[in-house]
Amino acid sequence: MPRRKKGNCYENAANAVLFGLGGIGALRRPEQLTLVHGRPRYRGTPGYEGKRFIRKGDRFGHAWVESGGLVFDVTTDTAPFPIPVKRYYELGDIDPKQCRRYTQDQTRTMVLRRKHYGPWRAS
Repeated sequence: MPRRKKGNCYENAANAVLFGLGGIGALRRPEQLTLVHGRPRYRGTPGYEGKRFIRKGDRFGHAWVESGGLVFDVTTDTAPFPIPVKRYYELGDIDPKQCRRYTQDQTRTMVLRRKHYGPWRAS
Protein backbone atom coordinates (compact mmCIF):
# COMPACT_ATOMS: atom_id res chain seq x y z
CA MET A 1 0.00 0.00 0.00
CA PRO A 2 1.28 3.50 -0.79
CA ARG A 3 2.42 5.58 2.21
CA ARG A 4 -0.41 7.63 3.70
CA LYS A 5 -0.16 11.40 3.54
CA LYS A 6 -1.35 13.30 6.59
CA GLY A 7 -4.25 15.62 5.83
CA ASN A 8 -5.21 13.88 2.60
CA CYS A 9 -8.09 11.72 3.79
CA TYR A 10 -9.75 11.15 0.40
CA GLU A 11 -6.57 9.78 -1.18
CA ASN A 12 -5.60 7.81 1.94
CA ALA A 13 -9.02 6.18 2.32
CA ALA A 14 -9.37 5.35 -1.39
CA ASN A 15 -5.90 3.78 -1.43
CA ALA A 16 -6.74 1.75 1.68
CA VAL A 17 -9.85 0.33 -0.03
CA LEU A 18 -7.94 -0.35 -3.25
CA PHE A 19 -4.72 -1.77 -1.77
CA GLY A 20 -5.53 -2.73 1.83
CA LEU A 21 -5.01 -1.40 5.34
CA GLY A 22 -1.86 -1.68 7.40
CA GLY A 23 -1.58 -2.61 11.07
CA ILE A 24 -4.58 -4.28 12.68
CA GLY A 25 -6.64 -3.54 9.57
CA ALA A 26 -4.35 -5.78 7.52
CA LEU A 27 -6.46 -8.71 8.77
CA ARG A 28 -9.16 -7.53 6.34
CA ARG A 29 -8.92 -8.02 2.59
CA PRO A 30 -9.44 -4.89 0.44
CA GLU A 31 -12.68 -6.30 -1.00
CA GLN A 32 -14.08 -6.36 2.57
CA LEU A 33 -13.54 -2.61 2.94
CA THR A 34 -15.99 0.19 2.19
CA LEU A 35 -14.91 3.75 1.39
CA VAL A 36 -17.13 6.34 3.08
CA HIS A 37 -17.40 10.08 2.35
CA GLY A 38 -19.18 12.15 4.99
CA ARG A 39 -19.28 15.47 6.84
CA PRO A 40 -18.38 15.24 10.53
CA ARG A 41 -18.53 18.22 12.85
CA TYR A 42 -15.13 19.70 13.74
CA ARG A 43 -14.30 19.46 17.45
CA GLY A 44 -10.73 20.77 17.53
CA THR A 45 -8.94 24.08 17.74
CA PRO A 46 -9.83 26.56 14.99
CA GLY A 47 -7.40 26.46 12.08
CA TYR A 48 -6.98 25.62 8.44
CA GLU A 49 -8.13 22.44 6.74
CA GLY A 50 -6.37 22.76 3.41
CA LYS A 51 -7.17 26.29 2.23
CA ARG A 52 -10.34 26.64 4.30
CA PHE A 53 -10.43 28.11 7.81
CA ILE A 54 -12.53 25.89 10.05
CA ARG A 55 -14.05 26.66 13.45
CA LYS A 56 -15.27 24.38 16.20
CA GLY A 57 -18.71 23.07 15.22
CA ASP A 58 -18.24 23.53 11.45
CA ARG A 59 -18.87 20.56 9.21
CA PHE A 60 -16.07 19.47 6.90
CA GLY A 61 -15.63 16.90 4.14
CA HIS A 62 -13.90 13.72 5.27
CA ALA A 63 -13.24 10.16 4.11
CA TRP A 64 -12.70 6.96 6.11
CA VAL A 65 -12.90 3.19 5.73
CA GLU A 66 -15.49 0.84 7.24
CA SER A 67 -15.46 -2.94 7.63
CA GLY A 68 -17.32 -5.32 9.92
CA GLY A 69 -18.88 -2.61 12.08
CA LEU A 70 -15.57 -0.78 12.57
CA VAL A 71 -14.18 2.50 11.24
CA PHE A 72 -10.53 2.81 10.22
CA ASP A 73 -9.67 6.50 9.91
CA VAL A 74 -6.55 6.59 7.73
CA THR A 75 -5.65 10.27 8.06
CA THR A 76 -2.33 9.76 9.86
CA ASP A 77 0.99 8.09 9.11
CA THR A 78 0.38 5.53 11.85
CA ALA A 79 -1.63 2.36 11.39
CA PRO A 80 -5.36 3.12 11.74
CA PHE A 81 -6.87 2.24 15.10
CA PRO A 82 -10.35 0.68 14.73
CA ILE A 83 -13.34 2.30 16.43
CA PRO A 84 -16.95 1.05 16.39
CA VAL A 85 -19.02 2.73 13.66
CA LYS A 86 -21.70 3.90 16.10
CA ARG A 87 -19.12 5.59 18.36
CA TYR A 88 -17.29 7.21 15.44
CA TYR A 89 -20.55 8.67 14.12
CA GLU A 90 -21.47 9.93 17.62
CA LEU A 91 -18.06 11.60 18.10
CA GLY A 92 -18.27 13.32 14.73
CA ASP A 93 -22.01 14.04 14.91
CA ILE A 94 -22.23 12.31 11.53
CA ASP A 95 -25.58 11.62 9.87
CA PRO A 96 -25.23 8.18 8.21
CA LYS A 97 -27.95 9.12 5.69
CA GLN A 98 -25.72 11.92 4.42
CA CYS A 99 -22.75 9.62 3.81
CA ARG A 100 -21.81 8.09 0.47
CA ARG A 101 -20.43 4.54 0.44
CA TYR A 102 -18.30 2.88 -2.22
CA THR A 103 -17.19 -0.72 -2.68
CA GLN A 104 -13.68 -1.51 -3.90
CA ASP A 105 -14.92 -1.80 -7.51
CA GLN A 106 -16.89 1.45 -7.25
CA THR A 107 -13.87 3.21 -5.74
CA ARG A 108 -11.62 2.03 -8.58
CA THR A 109 -14.18 3.14 -11.17
CA MET A 110 -14.62 6.58 -9.60
CA VAL A 111 -10.89 7.24 -9.25
CA LEU A 112 -10.31 6.31 -12.89
CA ARG A 113 -13.37 8.14 -14.21
CA ARG A 114 -13.01 11.33 -12.16
CA LYS A 115 -9.18 11.36 -12.09
CA HIS A 116 -9.14 12.33 -8.39
CA TYR A 117 -9.77 10.67 -5.03
CA GLY A 118 -12.87 12.57 -4.01
CA PRO A 119 -15.17 13.81 -2.87
CA TRP A 120 -17.29 12.77 -5.82
CA ARG A 121 -20.54 14.50 -6.65
CA ALA A 122 -23.21 13.12 -8.92
CA SER A 123 -22.70 14.32 -12.46
